[in-house]
Amino acid sequence: MLPQGTYHPRITYNLYNASNNELVRTKKLFKNAITVIDVAPFRRWYESLLPEGKRGGCVGQEGLLDLLKKYAKRQKTAKMYPDLEVQFNAGRLRFQTWTEWPCRWLPAGG
Repeated sequence: MLPQGTYHPRITYNLYNASNNELVRTKKLFKNAITVIDVAPFRRWYESLLPEGKRGGCVGQEGLLDLLKKYAKRQKTAKMYPDLEVQFNAGRLRFQTWTEWPCRWLPAGG
């Protein structure tokens, strides 16, 4: 399981920007831009929410009883969305930025 914290996605490219076509060529997060990001950090986080059986591991033998009950409950209802699974397999994830942004732009690594 990933430690708590912030994970900065790596921007692959910008797909669409409503305000200006020149901003599509940059790798910056702008308001209302649709970007394609590297999926590796998000995939690790998303799979940590799924039950252990889906990831190929097993629940530790010394685990707590309430933890085992929680995983058993999740195993009954846990599904990966088909759209996310296709994007995970491709290694890219489409991501739309927020509509309210505190500053004009944010540089991102990538």
